[in-house]
Amino acid sequence: MRRKQLTTAILSAALAASAALAAGGCDRDSHTDAGDTTTIAAASGHAPQATDPVTARSATEAGSADACRHDTRTVVQIELTDELLQGYAKGLAKQAEIIKRPGRERPSHMGVDVSCLYPDAESEELLAAAGLSAQDYRAADKVVNFVFDTLSLQGRIEPRRSLDMERASEDMKRRMASDPFDDLSPASAAALRRNFDLIAKPWSAVTGQLAQFG
Repeated sequence: MRRKQLTTAILSAALAASAALAAGGCDRDSHTDAGDTTTIAAASGHAPQATDPVTARSATEAGSADACRHDTRTVVQIELTDELLQGYAKGLAKQAEIIKRPGRERPSHMGVDVSCLYPDAESEELLAAAGLSAQDYRAADKVVNFVFDTLSLQGRIEPRRSLDMERASEDMKRRMASDPFDDLSPASAAALRRNFDLIAKPWSAVTGQLAQFG
């Protein structure tokens, strides 16, 4: 049942940023909201859209072209490990540094685009800090964001965000009443709990900064 709830929630908006992708590519802000259409707007301001069933597999196993292509039919998931999450935390910390960097060309409320096909200097710097491929970083970002966005909307982590429960879908109401860790596999949930504090600080810093004008 929990897996079905996760699939429903992700399918409704996990590809929220796809409407703003570069033509023919898969560019997006690396840090996006993974809620459904009743949640607050994603930090990037992109409108969510529905997609077909989730494909659970390793982003590395999926292959570069397949994992990175602009394909709204699937959402590549990944099993969370300590190594992956620790790298992801380093990438988030680098993003928090980059978006507040004096003289940056992009505004501070715009995140770093982690692109598989069209990497820029910022994304290359972020991935070098993380020690991860673009595919694995983006896949980890989807899974972690689902949990952290839920916790943020539940008021359990910063930034604490609000949700109009009267207008929320039944799936979203169930999500708000649940523990988002229960929607992960036991191994992924355990790994995320172990690395929670390491990720929470940079995640909150990036989310709060990107949401200032979102």
